[in-house]
Amino acid sequence: MTDPADEPNSTINTLEIKQSTAMAGLHWIGMSFSLFGKNPSIWIVMLVIYFGISFLLTSIPILVLLPILLTPAFNAGFMYGAKQVDSGNMLEIDHLFAGFKQRLRSLFRLGMLYFMANLIIIVVASVLIESLADKDSIAAMSQATTTLELEQILAKHPGLLVALLETLMIVFVLSIPLVMASWFAPVLVMFHQVTPAKAMLLSIKACNKNILPFLVYSILMIPIMLLALVPLGLGLLIIIPVIFISQYCSYKAIFSQQQTYQGVFLV
Repeated sequence: MTDPADEPNSTINTLEIKQSTAMAGLHWIGMSFSLFGKNPSIWIVMLVIYFGISFLLTSIPILVLLPILLTPAFNAGFMYGAKQVDSGNMLEIDHLFAGFKQRLRSLFRLGMLYFMANLIIIVVASVLIESLADKDSIAAMSQATTTLELEQILAKHPGLLVALLETLMIVFVLSIPLVMASWFAPVLVMFHQVTPAKAMLLSIKACNKNILPFLVYSILMIPIMLLALVPLGLGLLIIIPVIFISQYCSYKAIFSQQQTYQGVFLV
């Protein structure tokens, strides 16, 4: 199917980024649980199908990277489903594959940008750990096969633990812009014909303009996610779809664009 972003006559209006209040983060969470509650079983089935496909692909050596590259397409599918439920329509399992049917090429390119950004972070982390820790301790850590062995190595090489913590902190800081870039990018590509690179930049701009509501959202979601881990992690079957839905809820609040290409929907 032709990707509308590749058609010469495709046009989009200027996207307006609005600034939400700090407590909007709480509203996004509440709205997300509300949308999830309208079709909980379908949301869970969609998530299981997504994980099942990803697991199957990673088990095939030549396709091991494909799940990463297809992440934006699946992400867009969840947000498309959230829009349908929000519009009063029934959620369908087929909504999970909306990105594959309508915007696959652009979303796949977005996945490639995600992969390259993550690869850069991994390379930086590798360079940092090698520069902060001695080679003997790194070699010993790489040979550890159990948690007990790793604990013994860290106790024997305290400098290695410090190096690991410093590296993790730097990786965390570097990952923040990537999370910001990926938060709205799939929905902008899917619904507004925005090119992948521009979508990531717009997403960063939107997140930066709404730091306070995202801070409230993050503070509230952390304990909710921890609670989801308690019953053997089964709560994640609820929380992960809720997070996908919350991406749509925050998008709806922040972007006021009214027109999209034919075949998707009006905001």
